[in-house]
Amino acid sequence: MHLHQLLEPTETNSSVMQYSEGSLGRVFVIRTEDSEDLIQSIQDFVTEKKVRSGVAIFIGALREGRLITGPKEPTIPPGTHFVEEIDGAWEVLGVATIYPNGYSDEGKEMAGDEVAGDEVGSAISAEGRNEADGKVASDKIGPVTRDEVIEKGPKIHIHTTAGRDERVVTGCLRETATTYLIVEVILIELLGLDARRELDDISGLCLLSLGKRFP
Repeated sequence: MHLHQLLEPTETNSSVMQYSEGSLGRVFVIRTEDSEDLIQSIQDFVTEKKVRSGVAIFIGALREGRLITGPKEPTIPPGTHFVEEIDGAWEVLGVATIYPNGYSDEGKEMAGDEVAGDEVGSAISAEGRNEADGKVASDKIGPVTRDEVIEKGPKIHIHTTAGRDERVVTGCLRETATTYLIVEVILIELLGLDARRELDDISGLCLLSLGKRFP
């Protein structure tokens, strides 16, 4: 199959827009400390506070982190991803979303908030190096299974911009995110949404699914 065929619109990106309407719930202000794991700290907090859906914004700095900066080609499902490893003291500005998983730990559909999923289909399986630009790239990954999607506790999906000196990178923050000095987080709970992450058969990713279609 030629590349242009892979880039043509599919059922995933040509269907009508989805949406769900809700309201604002609790608002939390969080501070993570030096050397604290930012991702795990927010993960633990939303689990403890039973936040089913929400959005977080944060500013601060990281000692180290891993950013997925997109696939080499815009194919569906995605293939090889670029990975940026940041190390030192990077200023960061980011946004995170929180939604429950569409499957229980038995693999059945659910509407509750016992579990939540992230875009695990994009998880890094291995790393290689692109000799042309020096960037790290992951090996090509295939679709995930429902068993791989099922994880207990709410999961967060984070995108961030990180800068140090004249370098700036933007991507999906995963696996590693160690606080430098502090990171300030404002977490806003969203109530009444018909929203969950479900395994998409076309992309092989666990994507956001909403209860209504527009128009």
